[in-house]
Amino acid sequence: MLNAAVFIGSRWLVARLCGVRGLSLFGFESTPWQDAGLGQRTLFTAIGPLSCYVTAVALFALAQLSMGRQEPTLRLVVSPDGAAALAGVRNGDEAVSLAGTQIKEWQQLVDEVRLHPNEEVTFVVKRGGREVSLPVSLSDPPQLKVMPEMQRFDVDLTKVLKSSFIMPLKFWKEKLLSWVDPEVPVAPMRIDHPSETPLYTYVAYAGVLGAYGLPVPLLVAFAAFPRRNRRKPQGAA
Repeated sequence: MLNAAVFIGSRWLVARLCGVRGLSLFGFESTPWQDAGLGQRTLFTAIGPLSCYVTAVALFALAQLSMGRQEPTLRLVVSPDGAAALAGVRNGDEAVSLAGTQIKEWQQLVDEVRLHPNEEVTFVVKRGGREVSLPVSLSDPPQLKVMPEMQRFDVDLTKVLKSSFIMPLKFWKEKLLSWVDPEVPVAPMRIDHPSETPLYTYVAYAGVLGAYGLPVPLLVAFAAFPRRNRRKPQGAA
């Protein structure tokens, strides 16, 4: 709905600026553009998809500015039905080592877990200033079922704008890859606990939905490119 409103509104505005009147909802007819030049007609055609793209970019940027830059720490949020919880890991514990390997960053913990399918390994965590060793039985595929506590930092506006401009393209790159290879992992787009979900998540999802719908205004715009009809000579039947 947002894409439709932006699409129609931007085309209407450009038509008014070009002095064109009598447009229908989407501007499929060519007659109002009889005296308009190629540049004006091209601008009218391109402005709808471009405005929808900019709207998706703005939503992504707003979500990032609201969320801030978040980086994972080694402090754990434990799922109650996972291997870590069954082993006695608690919320707020800090990962120290797994299977004898010292853990320095979150991705290292993720990679180390994957190396031990169907194994029982020792998971060392820091709790209350002391280290606790816990035997963890991993499954296949191996999962601890823990998430990192996130640390928030302020974001740089220039970097946010740069990353936001490529996010719709990145979204479609991942979408196309998932169609070519169904085994490519794609993050699910859902909200499990609405009452606990921060506002920036909804803004980000609006950006994702806007990016997902971009082919529609693109196809409609260029299918309705206003062509100039040849005027019939006066007196012609």
